[in-house]
Amino acid sequence: MMNMLSGRADDANMNRGTVVSLVQCRLPAQKSFRQPLTTLHIQPNELTRIYRYQRNTMNSLFPEKIKLELLLHTAVDHVKGQGVGIGILQQARCAKTGALMPGLLPTEERRYGITRANFPTENVKTRERAELLAILHALGLASSTIKKRCPPYVQLQTIQIFCEHPSVIYTVEQHLRYSPASLEDEVSGNDRAMIKRVVQAIQKLERKSFEVFLTIANMEDDAQKKVGLAARQRGSFACKQRRRLQHARERASAVVRRTLENENSTEALVEGIQELKSAN
Repeated sequence: MMNMLSGRADDANMNRGTVVSLVQCRLPAQKSFRQPLTTLHIQPNELTRIYRYQRNTMNSLFPEKIKLELLLHTAVDHVKGQGVGIGILQQARCAKTGALMPGLLPTEERRYGITRANFPTENVKTRERAELLAILHALGLASSTIKKRCPPYVQLQTIQIFCEHPSVIYTVEQHLRYSPASLEDEVSGNDRAMIKRVVQAIQKLERKSFEVFLTIANMEDDAQKKVGLAARQRGSFACKQRRRLQHARERASAVVRRTLENENSTEALVEGIQELKSAN
């Protein structure tokens, strides 16, 4: 070891201003480990050639990543006390040109239906909570895309979520800025719990160097129309109780009309009104 260090010092003194590396290695012909290591003298031009070769190889294997933005359109069909339909559409857009890139990240659609019986567990008694739940599902879809379906040559920087109601966006932004102290101002515990889940999901993505934006949706956009139709379809499917109630009202109204046509009496009218009340 001392001989090696002295050799390096001598070479450095002889070649001032140049870099000469002495590398000790075992050649393939030296099969025995008892044989001394061979010292290789690598000149500066050889080091430059090796460095350039390695750099070109790495660039060919790992080219410059394509920067994309993730767009998530949300829509909610909320019928108070009956059912909720949620639609989410995810698209990828080029960060430079703004063109959609379905070839790199395919378009994905999610639909959720919440019946009246599941209102307490999903905490969607009001429309605002249903909107927050749609944002939460959109954030979950974005996290899953980043973790599982994002190719290695793609770099996602921005996540943009489109919502239909500005009040929901304002509420989330205020709590993002002033939470957790601002959560204490919420009177309803259910509202506080839903807002806290959304804020924590956004902060989790921001800690991973992603920018999350909430934007008002353009209702004339084709993607927003598509996701709105999906939400209405899922909402009508979830509102079975609403359809049953409508059918019961129609039957009761038909009974009242038929009774009035057959028997023009006060007793028949009272019976028909009682049937209508029982249907409601």
